[in-house]
Amino acid sequence: MAKQNACKTSNISTPKCNPNSKLVLKWNIFTQLNFIYTCINVNVNVNVTKLVFVQLKVGFFQDDMETTTSDNNDWRDDKSVLQCLSYMLKHEIMCDVIFLVGSEKKAIPAHKTILASRSPVFYTMFEGSLPEKGEIAVPDIEENTFRVLLQYIYCDEVNVTSENMQNLLYASDKYMLFQVKSECEQRLKETVTTSDPLKTLQTAMEFSMEELKLESISYIEKNAGKCLFSERALKLSKECVEEILKSDYLSCTETDVCQFILEWSSYQCTRDEKEVIGKNIRSALKDLLFFG
Repeated sequence: MAKQNACKTSNISTPKCNPNSKLVLKWNIFTQLNFIYTCINVNVNVNVTKLVFVQLKVGFFQDDMETTTSDNNDWRDDKSVLQCLSYMLKHEIMCDVIFLVGSEKKAIPAHKTILASRSPVFYTMFEGSLPEKGEIAVPDIEENTFRVLLQYIYCDEVNVTSENMQNLLYASDKYMLFQVKSECEQRLKETVTTSDPLKTLQTAMEFSMEELKLESISYIEKNAGKCLFSERALKLSKECVEEILKSDYLSCTETDVCQFILEWSSYQCTRDEKEVIGKNIRSALKDLLFFG
């Protein structure tokens, strides 16, 4: 009789569950078993303990149910292929290769198939006659630049800025990501007349960008006096100076050109820690004396 009264007077009620949850059955069975166990074993000494036990178990499975319900919101739902790939890269899902990037050897996981699908260099790296195995060191590219490349490979987006442009050009050239290189070139074309045409020419020559080279030369021709006697002109490579001297349309006198050549060759001697004398100047000029 005491056991029946205990059941009737118990404050435990059947928990309310979301009917759409997969845990409803599990919840009800577990709760009812503990409730029955409490009722048939209740007495003056253990009644409170058993009730607390049931309440703790109910609370535990309520949290579990909420977590499971949340997990049902799949990260792939209503997402494009690129969004899913970006998520997998960010959360390192099913990655099968690790790059140790930059001087600090930052570990960056990725997916071989996706990399190989976008870059012939990566394809050869993983599927060539001597495929790379284990962690792959990339000491010549820093982490931020490498992540920008991955953003392009996975999401078809590239964030080119004045700060990362030079590094991106090198990285895109290395992995033959021509779209990234083309994006950098377009940005550089916009700066030919507003920034430093000599620096743009140097970059165009270094990375074999013919259109950018021609646009840079065209601007230098029209502004030869201003360009040739700037501080950066002294730091131009021999190849850049040669391209400038080939032009028949420099808007300056032959005397100006000769003065520029002399100043440039003297700077080369000083840079190489050589005495500025005729012999060393001629060595610095070499074939340049035949232009102009």
